[in-house]
Amino acid sequence: MFIDDIKTDFYDVLLGNRVLLLVHCDVDAVCTCKILQELFKCDNISYTLVPVGGISELKTAYEENSEEIKYVVLINCGGTIDLVDILQPEEDVVFFVLDSHKPTDICNVYSDGQVRLVHKDSEENIPNFDDIFRDDEEEENEEQASGMEALEAMVEKRKERRAWEERRHTLMFNYTQFSYYGKPSAMVALEVSWRASRGGTGAHWAAAVALTAHQASHARAPAAALLDAHPLHRRLAATHHQDHQVPPPLPPHQASHARAPAAALLDAHPLHRRLAATHHQDHQVPPPLPPHQASHARAPAAALLDAHPLHRRLAATHHQDHQVPPPLPPHQASHARAPAAALLDAHPLHRRLAATHHQDHQVPPPLPPHQASHARAPAAALLDAHPLHRRLAATHHQDHQCAHVVLENDVWLPLYRSWTLEAALRHAPDIAPYLKLHTLAGDARVRQLLADMGYPVSQARQSFGAMDVELRRGLRPALEAAAARLGLPPPARAALLLRAPRAAPRAALDLALGVTALLHHSMPRGVGFQHALAALDVSGRGEESFTLALQAARAALQATAALANATLAARATHLAGPFGYFVVQEGSAGAGWARGAAWLAAAARWVSRARPGGAPLLASAPRGDDTCLLLGIPPNYDDEPRNLFGAAFEQAASRCGASVQLDYVDSWVVALPTAQRPQFLDALTALLA
Repeated sequence: MFIDDIKTDFYDVLLGNRVLLLVHCDVDAVCTCKILQELFKCDNISYTLVPVGGISELKTAYEENSEEIKYVVLINCGGTIDLVDILQPEEDVVFFVLDSHKPTDICNVYSDGQVRLVHKDSEENIPNFDDIFRDDEEEENEEQASGMEALEAMVEKRKERRAWEERRHTLMFNYTQFSYYGKPSAMVALEVSWRASRGGTGAHWAAAVALTAHQASHARAPAAALLDAHPLHRRLAATHHQDHQVPPPLPPHQASHARAPAAALLDAHPLHRRLAATHHQDHQVPPPLPPHQASHARAPAAALLDAHPLHRRLAATHHQDHQVPPPLPPHQASHARAPAAALLDAHPLHRRLAATHHQDHQVPPPLPPHQASHARAPAAALLDAHPLHRRLAATHHQDHQCAHVVLENDVWLPLYRSWTLEAALRHAPDIAPYLKLHTLAGDARVRQLLADMGYPVSQARQSFGAMDVELRRGLRPALEAAAARLGLPPPARAALLLRAPRAAPRAALDLALGVTALLHHSMPRGVGFQHALAALDVSGRGEESFTLALQAARAALQATAALANATLAARATHLAGPFGYFVVQEGSAGAGWARGAAWLAAAARWVSRARPGGAPLLASAPRGDDTCLLLGIPPNYDDEPRNLFGAAFEQAASRCGASVQLDYVDSWVVALPTAQRPQFLDALTALLA
């Protein structure tokens, strides 16, 4: 069943109870787990965390950790299988499922409350209950009926039942024909944190990495991905304060004590007023909807896509401090009061405005004893409080002086800030396939691209941080212009970055690749999972894990590029009727990383981009123990990522009798004995022909 309210029906139910967290090993699940961990820490919810890699591991993890557990949260696993049938839980155990894998199992949808689905995607066309389930108790005594009328009634009922079964089969086939991804689970968890008033930079950054991972793996169509990210973009735009820098040092007159404190305070008052007038100008009520949205002339998704170029331009050129200060009040403009007296007159109003200026609208603290008891003259009390006022102003909005997430127009190159520009171009999955690096002219195309950008090869082969400052600053416009001339895809997109004082910005794309590499690294799964969680930390405590993630991502991208280019150079892709396929040989370049489905899929997308035709593509790699991995990539996965290979694999396995292991959470990934692979491919060819 789907819950109605994610806070009251999900999070509030977990308060005060011990929770079992079963988390699938993918980027979105790790980011969701990070957000929930922060929530559980704030509200003292005890939990047991177990990472799982497949359905069999999910069953084992539940059996080993279900003792005295009444609430189980499954992240990106369990939604596409009948949980009650597979796990066989006690009747009082409740499962909360946050799973972006679709379609959702129909038994979970119509569960009586033991399985509770936290989010429902609008794309899911779930059949009605009466079209799928039927009560046949009334037909139990059919055989005991006698007479011609009873016999005719029995025949009519059987005919109706056959028609209902055919209709049910058609509905279920249409519902389960394609496997696809829904809204990232991290965005659902982020909404829970907002509802619980707990959302901070850490939650925003985890959600940003999850969104970027879906975008990098083409898990969602572009319009759907934009709609998924829209709530986070709006929240970042509302809280984005790029001008919150560390306050400047004291001016010379105060630093050298050249003026008395009261005189120095009066000297600085005009500047204080100007700063107060221009402080936090982005905390304004958003403007009304434009006519197209106010009149509902366009669908929400279409209106959002229409406005997206303008939103990106506004975000890039947003200068919050360029406002005209308000005019002086009449008493000051006419000099009716002495400066010190005017300052004392305005002080109560200034205090009230400062207390109510920000959106958090917190009740101002009571007056301190010295002011409440009038023990000091007003001017003396103001001077007494001035050091505290300065310290409060310096530490105001501490969350914007440390790490914060920003939305910027950035080049879509992996790891380029910690790598060389040439290496980033050669290993960019969205650009490098079009450079045809597997051919003899590939190196010449890279040099031509750099020449069109105006970047010397010597500079492009240096670490990005060591390049000329002007070249670093002009990277995006230079690459956009060169890509347009050479017919390459647009290299710049709206990207999410983590910025912190005295630190290089971190791109969500880099960390998404790093977490994927850690989860499919040669290290034990539990160790890689813990490093992935630590790498998402924004407080600086996970620097070692973040560095390890970047190193693993670099090695994985090099292996993926080598595997894809070797496959294309050897022309190892074969056409089998309606689809093509290639097989990674044991010991070949990149075969070690291809044991993980994520990087084998990345290599398959690379090959699919570089080869003409646009047909579906299968990729297979050795997994060890005489078994192999097989997965399918749909055609035109950029625009329509729905995958039909999940249902096709299941039907082909039943036809040929191969020992196919349908253990992966992604139904378009299977494992089977290497000796049975040709037989299985023949059955799949006959099925899809």
